[in-house]
Amino acid sequence: MEIQKKVTLVNKLSESERLSKIIEDFAEEKNFSLKFLFEIDVALDEILTNIVSYAYNDKAEHKILVRLFSLKDGLKIQVEDEGIAFNPLQKAEPDITKSVMERPIGGLGIHMVRKLVDELKYKRENNKNILTLIKINSST
Repeated sequence: MEIQKKVTLVNKLSESERLSKIIEDFAEEKNFSLKFLFEIDVALDEILTNIVSYAYNDKAEHKILVRLFSLKDGLKIQVEDEGIAFNPLQKAEPDITKSVMERPIGGLGIHMVRKLVDELKYKRENNKNILTLIKINSST
């Protein structure tokens, strides 16, 4: 599978807007539905926010690499960072039957990402977190 687009971001929340525009342009080229685009955008915004907020123990600038792969009927996205090791798939599913006051803080973002994409994979390789999202465009 060939990389269609490669984007290097830095660990700043403002980069989410730039990534969103890149994803939008890429999705339009592939004629993906607006729902597809919205769900990918929300998932990537959550992932990028988590990396910027929690992956680094310092205030230095760090690179975040995003690779886009075109699938026959969807998109594969890899998000790679050199932050502290964190596998979001090991995070327990939040009990959404409990009230907001009863639930511990955190975990809803990853839960949302899991619901928005069709497949989510994690690996730690060469001191890097690599999160892979696969989303199928059901409107094709």
